[in-house]
Amino acid sequence: MKFENWSPELDPFLKSGEVKLHEHLHLVRSKESTNPASLLKTKAVRKQALDEALKDVGPIKGNLLEVGAGDGWCSAHILSAYKPEKTFIMEIDEIAVEKLIPNTLSVFGVDTIDVTIVQGSFNRIPHNNFFDFIIAMGALHHSANLRVTFDTIFQALKPGGWLLAQEPSMDDDTPNSYFVNYGLEKKVFPEGIEMINADRSDIFYRNCEFRTAAYHAGFEIKLKKLVKKDQGNSSPSAESIFISCHKPIDLSLHESPTQW
Repeated sequence: MKFENWSPELDPFLKSGEVKLHEHLHLVRSKESTNPASLLKTKAVRKQALDEALKDVGPIKGNLLEVGAGDGWCSAHILSAYKPEKTFIMEIDEIAVEKLIPNTLSVFGVDTIDVTIVQGSFNRIPHNNFFDFIIAMGALHHSANLRVTFDTIFQALKPGGWLLAQEPSMDDDTPNSYFVNYGLEKKVFPEGIEMINADRSDIFYRNCEFRTAAYHAGFEIKLKKLVKKDQGNSSPSAESIFISCHKPIDLSLHESPTQW
């Protein structure tokens, strides 16, 4: 197992609150005991959606990058089920990179000889046309500039490569006022930290915004709705979606009809 630093602090869209929050959350979780069965149980919706997507696009092989990996459960699951050539597991903070993700890989008992754990941002990936798969499980909604993030991921993938992502998302008719009010809300986390949403990057983008960012980056995209969250009131509610983005082999045939 190797470690790399891709200088996430140079990402101009990164909010300091995002790093502070995840440092705290990951420190708490790095001290908790866990096992593969209990960890995968808490990620059942995401795991099932990923496994079903892979039935359509084929098994994971070649070079793999997971962005916003959290505790690294998804990469551990993939390494248990598939044999990528090289695996890069990225998170934004040192605690996840140095403690939490290695702990998860250890309890899963996976082979880490070709694994690199990276401190980095999905807006700064120093490899072009390199990855066959990029995985994002609940990570893309932490982007403060979705177009830049999709552009960066597109460049990092080989022609024919795939971005597979599970995200919370809002209906296309969600008004701008919802996002303004959401930014003013204070969220209290069970791990013992609270923060105004605007101080971190946590944006439940509309479905159309994911589609637009993907199309203009150059992807062909399929978006599947998984679970709708019932908030029990009349306010907009988030739903769970799964995004499959394919980087065409012949890019000349897949240019976006409009340019932004």
